[in-house]
Amino acid sequence: MIKAILGQFLKIIFSDNFSKNLKKNYAKFTTFQK
Repeated sequence: MIKAILGQFLKIIFSDNFSKNLKKNYAKFTTFQK
């Protein structure tokens, strides 16, 4: 049960859209810090 939930969570995290959004947000965050 828990492993299945974690599997779904990892799929979401490593999906292309999520990683693209994460990179965008990270770029905003780093530029904001400077």
